[in-house]
Amino acid sequence: RLAHEAGIRVSPLPGASSVIAALSASGLPADRFTFAGFIPAKAGERQRFLDDYRAAAHTTLFFEAPHRIADTLAAMADTFAGTRPLVIARELSKQFEQIAHLTVASAPAWLGEDDNRQRGEFVLLLGAATAQTNADWQSLADDLRDAGLSAKTTAALVANHTGANKKAVYQHLLERQAEKG
Repeated sequence: RLAHEAGIRVSPLPGASSVIAALSASGLPADRFTFAGFIPAKAGERQRFLDDYRAAAHTTLFFEAPHRIADTLAAMADTFAGTRPLVIARELSKQFEQIAHLTVASAPAWLGEDDNRQRGEFVLLLGAATAQTNADWQSLADDLRDAGLSAKTTAALVANHTGANKKAVYQHLLERQAEKG
């Protein structure tokens, strides 16, 4: 972590495991982590799979294929708090190795900036979720909705400014609307 903060490039030594190589170079906490394997290809299965890690209190690592990376990063942006750390380790120990330190929200745009970023083998490292109470964002969401913003716009704004999950905010707004009749 200190090396990253000082702007020093950290490159792992190749070993038997890309999981450990990525974790060692990520700068994310490595004292406790989960290796979740490959993310399912089908959208519904992928969503259920990612939902299992929504509240993970430690670093979680995933493998992803180049032909699915864009869809996966978009699904992660919809599932996890936008401010949650995400490290994309690509082509570890190879000529075009890249380790990018991002947030979940910024990852899809980063990937789209350069077609070469969609090539190779990926290890995705998702930082721990932060504990958050509903009071952190629910009243803000209610106020914005009452001020006339659409549920979609409100959910996006609240997610961007509080780190709340956009889908959870949207669901809250739908439930509030149903309560009001």
